[in-house]
Amino acid sequence: MKKDAGAVINEFERLMSVVNRTFHAVGEAFLSGVEITIQQFMLLNVICRRECPKMKELSDELRVTMGNITSMVDRLIEHGYVCRKSDPGDRRVVRVCLTQKAQELLKKLKEKRRKHMELLLRKISDDDRSRLIKIMEKMANAMSSMKGEIG
Repeated sequence: MKKDAGAVINEFERLMSVVNRTFHAVGEAFLSGVEITIQQFMLLNVICRRECPKMKELSDELRVTMGNITSMVDRLIEHGYVCRKSDPGDRRVVRVCLTQKAQELLKKLKEKRRKHMELLLRKISDDDRSRLIKIMEKMANAMSSMKGEIG
């Protein structure tokens, strides 16, 4: 018997809530003993992936205001994880770069996160993991195509 759209949406929202709460709790546990928050960890990952991005790029990717990014970057500077640099092509542009301390921290935390993910994925069969990845790819593509429709 096929579920109606409302029932599917309700179940999807319930499951996403469980997944989000669990990922948040795991994130807090895996960051325990480290002087950064989950949001700062996410920001460090974006800076790492984009290799010294502009402040505006960080704001756009994380979908937060420039004021929020400025505050987060300021705190990361205080901890010695990032530095601001002027763009050599345009001195008005400010770029944010990782320090060696941040690179070492990210390497350690990514290894720790990977171990947590391996523990989780071991609880799921190979076939289910394969289906999960395919479904997540479809969701990511659908979400990317909806950027202009949500608002």
